[in-house]
Amino acid sequence: MNNSQKTLFDRLIMEYPDASKQSIRKWLKHGRVLLNEKVVRKSDVMTQNLDKVILSKKKLDNLPFEILYFDADIVVADKPAGMLSVASLDPSEKHVHGYLKKHFKSEKLAPLHRLDKEVGGPLIFVKNQKSFDLYKNLFVRHEIKREYRAIVHRGFETDSGSYDSYLKEGNSYRMYETSPNEGKRAITHYQVINQNDEYAFIKLQLHTGRKNQIRVHLSTDGHSIVGDVKYGAESISGNAIALYGHHLEFIHPVTKKLMRFKSRPPFIFDRLLKKAHLL
Repeated sequence: MNNSQKTLFDRLIMEYPDASKQSIRKWLKHGRVLLNEKVVRKSDVMTQNLDKVILSKKKLDNLPFEILYFDADIVVADKPAGMLSVASLDPSEKHVHGYLKKHFKSEKLAPLHRLDKEVGGPLIFVKNQKSFDLYKNLFVRHEIKREYRAIVHRGFETDSGSYDSYLKEGNSYRMYETSPNEGKRAITHYQVINQNDEYAFIKLQLHTGRKNQIRVHLSTDGHSIVGDVKYGAESISGNAIALYGHHLEFIHPVTKKLMRFKSRPPFIFDRLLKKAHLL
């Protein structure tokens, strides 16, 4: 190790000489230490002289969801199922956007995309207009990979395939397939992980990002997502549905590094997989 390198723990001792080692360990444990604006909990991570080390004034785990990553341009949050991505007409409903604006003390923070209320998974927010333009271009060029996992009714005849149709929103906020003249094009790719005659466990990749796209494509094909009452399935547990955002990845437009974020499946997923004999 040369003189320009120090472990994060040693760096904290140097920069906060009045703090005890026990306090520094607690800071790391509770996610209060930021290295180049990213939460780091491991004390043996190596740092360089130019690396920016900050002690946050508030714990980053005081939110009802996890912040997977943030830097000067974006925030990636792990949206929980059952919470809105953004505000609705009901001002009493909690939403990820509201929590993050308050947490980062920024009214400029804006969602780059959205997830249905019933669906959890990684969600990107941008901090300024320049960031919005940079990341929106990634979406337009289909350079942000979004993979989902779902448990659906009925097995598939083929192990993989694609849906390509045009979607339109009806009066009841329910999306449906229509003609090219009336709707917007929606493309979804799927691959079977495991299946039987009654159920299938599949992964899906979005090529476009229309509202309720996955749910409409699957239900129209006779493979409604388990629990998705809105699109023809029976209720399983409140408003829960067997769909979540499994992971999201892209090349950071500034650093050019591969960014990959994974989300844990909702608590009902393993139980449903066992019940459907797909484990």
